[in-house]
Amino acid sequence: MDNPYESPQPELGGVSVIEPAPIKVFGILHLVFGGIGIFGVLMSGGQLLFREAMMKASSAGDPTMAEIQRRLYESTFMTTIIGLAITLVVTVMIMRAGLKLVKKKRDAVSASTLYSYVSIGAKILTIILTMTMTLPAMNAVFDELASKGPGSSQAATMLSTMKVTMALSGIGTPLLMSIYPVLCLVLLKKKPVQSYLEQYGK
Repeated sequence: MDNPYESPQPELGGVSVIEPAPIKVFGILHLVFGGIGIFGVLMSGGQLLFREAMMKASSAGDPTMAEIQRRLYESTFMTTIIGLAITLVVTVMIMRAGLKLVKKKRDAVSASTLYSYVSIGAKILTIILTMTMTLPAMNAVFDELASKGPGSSQAATMLSTMKVTMALSGIGTPLLMSIYPVLCLVLLKKKPVQSYLEQYGK
């Protein structure tokens, strides 16, 4: 039985033309990741707005931890704002591309390709900012606080581990997140996908 909510498949010579799977798959994934991006932007914005209350709650009873968090926030504020702006731009672009793919627009591949290039560029920019601004600023804070004394055991452990974890996450996370836009470039640029949208796209 035909689904009344699903657009009928186009026909060629009386034979239904099968829609290439990447169109629907990436359309849905674009929207899912776009939704996650919106949630992330809202969460990050909320953390900036309520940072004082959150820092007090997470470091209650430990003045050294409170000092670490305050200094880290101050040293990474600018890169945090830049990161939020980048995420917002990429999120808008992936949502736009996802809607075009789901609606089978003729320019859906172009929109997705543009998103992919911007997303990859954003990841490269994030790594550059991490290496040139975020990590040096954070390491300076860690070194200064460490020189003042050992502090609590919790703070000492934090100082000794965060340098490595921040460096790994700051570089590794953007690299891993680049896999998806690269897949978009490869799979959506295939001839069957482009031919289908050129002939049967809206």
